[in-house]
Amino acid sequence: MTRPTSLSSALLVSILAACSAGNEESPRTSLDAAAPSADASPTPGVDAGAPRQDSGSPTDAVIADGGAGRVVLNEVCPSPDYLELLNVGASSVDISGWILADSEGGPGTPAKLTEALTFPQGTVVPAGARVYVQADLPDGGSGCLDGGATRCFSASFGISGSRGEELYLLRPDKSVADQTGFAANAIASDKSWSRLPDGTGAFAVAAQTPNAPNR
Repeated sequence: MTRPTSLSSALLVSILAACSAGNEESPRTSLDAAAPSADASPTPGVDAGAPRQDSGSPTDAVIADGGAGRVVLNEVCPSPDYLELLNVGASSVDISGWILADSEGGPGTPAKLTEALTFPQGTVVPAGARVYVQADLPDGGSGCLDGGATRCFSASFGISGSRGEELYLLRPDKSVADQTGFAANAIASDKSWSRLPDGTGAFAVAAQTPNAPNR
């Protein structure tokens, strides 16, 4: 009776390697950097120096931005200094090159670009995801200081509660995607300036809820 011929060691190793390669998944970053952009064709917006007409609700430019994806300013806090962005749309938005800035001189004044944060290439915000920005870091440090955010950035500008402030989210062409402002001494030290309901409502004084729904 003829016995079946055994596979050579070299051939067996080759087959196992091919199977392993076929099943291996590509690594993903926490920012979904490979996700398709939902904001490939920015729509024209108003000039960053123009007076704010409605700080309480998303502007027309934001609503039209990126089709099913829409990134807005969602929470601003002067003590401690931080901001939160939220994608309230149904698809990812690529905010590479977008700019986050405070104002030149308080409420209603133009954006101050000298200390602004420009989001790096590959910054994609999935639908429903939040972006945490730690402000008032003069050296532009990069640590996530809120205790575990996966989408965390730092900015050198501060947020003045005593003077009041205007905050801007600008596209790469400097048109306004969203903005909001608050008056001097309008926010207590343990409160923030937040959209209520979360992501879609008008801004109001609320509890501090970084990386969590506003309440």
